[in-house]
Parts: sequence; C-alpha cells; structure tokens
Amino acid sequence: MTSRPYRPVGTIPTNAHYEKTSFQRFLSDPPRSFFKKLIVSTPRLLRNLHTMSLAKAAPDGLKDRECEKMVLRERPPIPYVPEKDSVQETVSSFKEAHLKTLIKEGTELRVPIWHSGTREAFLIHVGSAREAIEKKGYFKSFEDHSEDYSENREKVKELKKQLEALKEATAAQPQEKAPKETAAEAQDDSTASLQADTRTELKQALKAAEKATTLRDKAAADMFQLYANLLSVDARYAWNKIVQEQTEADPYQDLQGLTRKGPRGMSRTSFEDCVMFHLLTVFPNNAAEQERYYITNVLKKPQRVSIRQFVQRVEQLNSYIAQLPCWYYSPSVKVKTVPMNVSFAEADLASHVLRMCPYTWQDQYNLHEKGGAPTDIRSLLQSLEAIERVCGQEGSSKSNPSRDEKASHSEKKGTKRPGTESPRVPKKVRTEKHCDLCKKHGGAYTTHNTRDCRRFEKDGTEKSDFRAAKKSGKNPIPTKQSFAQLSDKLDKLEKVLKKRDTKKRKRRRSESDSDSE
Repeated sequence: MTSRPYRPVGTIPTNAHYEKTSFQRFLSDPPRSFFKKLIVSTPRLLRNLHTMSLAKAAPDGLKDRECEKMVLRERPPIPYVPEKDSVQETVSSFKEAHLKTLIKEGTELRVPIWHSGTREAFLIHVGSAREAIEKKGYFKSFEDHSEDYSENREKVKELKKQLEALKEATAAQPQEKAPKETAAEAQDDSTASLQADTRTELKQALKAAEKATTLRDKAAADMFQLYANLLSVDARYAWNKIVQEQTEADPYQDLQGLTRKGPRGMSRTSFEDCVMFHLLTVFPNNAAEQERYYITNVLKKPQRVSIRQFVQRVEQLNSYIAQLPCWYYSPSVKVKTVPMNVSFAEADLASHVLRMCPYTWQDQYNLHEKGGAPTDIRSLLQSLEAIERVCGQEGSSKSNPSRDEKASHSEKKGTKRPGTESPRVPKKVRTEKHCDLCKKHGGAYTTHNTRDCRRFEKDGTEKSDFRAAKKSGKNPIPTKQSFAQLSDKLDKLEKVLKKRDTKKRKRRRSESDSDSE
C-alpha cells in the first residue's frame, strides 16, 4: 500500500496575484477625498457602484447559455455571469459594512466585513483580507522576525560550541612547573576573559532570540486577529473552530488528512492552512480543476459583450484559480497528484481566448497572423478589436438592409423555404362571392356564387325543396324546451314532497294518541 507523501513547505500560493477589477482597485486604495469616503461608508452607494462596474462585462439579463458552449450538469465554482443573491444583499446592506484600520500615520484603510453572499464575493473578501494584512505589515514583520530568530539561534549554537571548546582546551592544557600564583594568573588571563566574553555574547543572543520570538508570535497573532475581525459574528464561528483545531490541537490533522504532532501554534504556514480550510467551507475540493475546465472547454464570447470587457472578465476568472482549493489539498490525494491551483500562463490564456471567439474571428486572425499562435493578451486584444469593428459593421449592414433591398425581397414570391430547396407554397388568393339570382330576386347574394344557388332556378322561380327544407329545418329553441321540462319536474317534485309531509304528520298524531292512552 502506497503512503501519501508529506506536503512540502510552500506549495500553497500564499502571495498569488489575482486580477482586480476597477471596483476592487477602488476599494483596496485608501480614500483620500471626501467623495470616496462618502461612497465607501454608504452601503447602498457602494452596492450600486458594484452593479455599475459589472454592467459592461456582464450586462443585465445575460444568460448562461449565451456565454457557454454546452449545458453543464454541475455548475462551475465561479461562472462568467456573476451570481446574484438579492436576499443576502439586502440583509448585508443593513449591517456594518467596513472596518477602519490605520496603515500609516494619517492613512486610513476601509476593509469590507463579510456577512454572507455568493462564492465569488467570498473569494474576493478572502483576497481583500489577505491584502489588508499585507498592507498592515504583519506578513513582512513575521518573516523578518522569523529570520532574526533563526540567525540568533545559529549564533547561540556557535557560542555554546565555543564555550565547550574552551573548557576542553583548559582541561587538556599541561601544567608547567612554575609558582602557583604565576600559573593561576596565566590561566585567569587566557581562559577566563574568553569565557566571560563568550557568556556575555551568549546572553545577548538568547535575549535577542527571545525578543524575536515574542515579536514573531505577536505578528502571527495579529494576522489571525485581523482576519477574524473582518468576519461577522455569525461567520466568525467557523473560522475560530478551524484555528483552534489547527493551532491548539495535539495531534492535529492537516489538509491532506495526515495526523501530525501538535500543537504547532500560530505561524504563516498555519495561517495559510486555516485560510484554505476556510475556503473549503464554501468551495468543493476540486474547485480549481472545475474552473480550469470551465475556461478551456465551456466558455465562449457572448454577442452582447465587447471583446475588451470579455477578456478582462476571463483574466479575472483565471486569477481566481490560484486562490481555489484543489485535489492536492484533500484526503484523496495520491502519490503522483500535483497542485492544480495554478493560473494559466499568458500565452495559454491568449490561445484559450482566441478559441472562445466566433469561427469567423478565428479565421480572420489566422489569415492576418498567417496561422501563428498568440503569445500575449495585449497583442491578441488589438487584433480582435480590429476584427470586431469589421465584423460588427458587416453584421449591422446585413441585419439592417436598405429600403430598396426590402422592396425587392417583398416583390419576390414563391421563394424557397428555410432549410429546404423546394419553393415556398404561395398563399391562396381570396375571391369574392356573388349570386346574380339572389341579387335580382332578393336574398343573400354575397355568401355564394350563382352556380351554387339553392334557392332560385335559372329562370328565377323559387325551388320547391327550399321551403320544405326551411320549414323542416326550423327546430324549437332548446333552452326554452329544457326550461319547460324543468318547471314540470319541479312541480311534480313539489307535489310528492307535500304528500310525504302530510303522511308524516298523520303518523306522528297517531303515535302521540297511542302514547297518551
């Protein structure tokens, strides 16, 4: 039975870059004007601004079928069309929206507080929280103090080795024949001074290591605390439970399901593991693999979206891959499993974007570039924008023909049916009916022709069977007949009921008389 390997250090992309939208860049920068402070501090204005930022990339009313090549049985973690949860948005708008924190003296940063929402909004919040921790300097402080601690620990080990070497040298040194005072003074001068200096340096190194440890632990605690402060009271329960299981439990279970000796405390590695566990409360284990498949095989360019806005949205979806969980961080990992939460390279993403475009666009690009594959997004975008302008003009001219073309098409009749080679069946021409006999001798002359007349003969005399058919065809009105029958039945029923009532009364009288006797 093959055992799962231990996860090497640094496989989780802690500093993975993700593409930001204009709205995210607007929030990440600290406000310096009164208008930005007003917008950021007002939840309704901020929500309207977010809706406006998505109006071009995903216009209102855009359906999934417009930007997907096939119908998926399982939806991707983050689709092209952003998911909307109006109930959660309304609930979140009435709660505290942001947390104010100072980055530098006089520079204030407002970070959104997570209450509830869609999966994409949760992933954006995790990225914003990690960015806020980085701007506060907690990551850099932890790394610097960790480096200082490791240097001081190495220094302490070297000083301890020097002290042991001095003691061994003093014990192995031969005693010369000399007066006792001269030997004692020589020993004091040579070894005592070195040992004293070494002990002093050792004490200083131990104090420096202890101080670095304290500052390192404080930076780690601050990053955990700031991440927790950016969660609402309801959402903080899951985070606190994860932190307790990963930092205080002994033993603890890592992302791959392996049991490790604990407690391991708070560190940058444990923080990233806790963040990944927190993401797993919302996303599946194979979220990165699903998103990669969605970009490579399912996504296509909608007609209502410009190519520039479409490319920006695809780049954003590609940047999300580095933040999502994958099979490598799950108990079902195998020996040959590799991390798949790696964003596409720029050349690969450019090739995928070209395949998402219509076939006519791809043909135009291959014709212009002589079949060469795109190498970067910028040059591809320039070519596709030129193709979009040309194809857009051709499409508009085809969809809006001139009046002359419309008139010429309207004159043609009997054109072929769509999808077939046979001509279209022309519509029947409606002819007016007229009877000369009925018009001359009196009667309805517009309901039939002269040859179909059933009332008059050719000489103008009335047909004999017309009167008989008219008399026999006169039927009594069914409503009146049924009403008469119904009234007769009601009269008969009323008489029967009266007879029954009289019989019952007679029986009651006879029974009462017999009881009295």
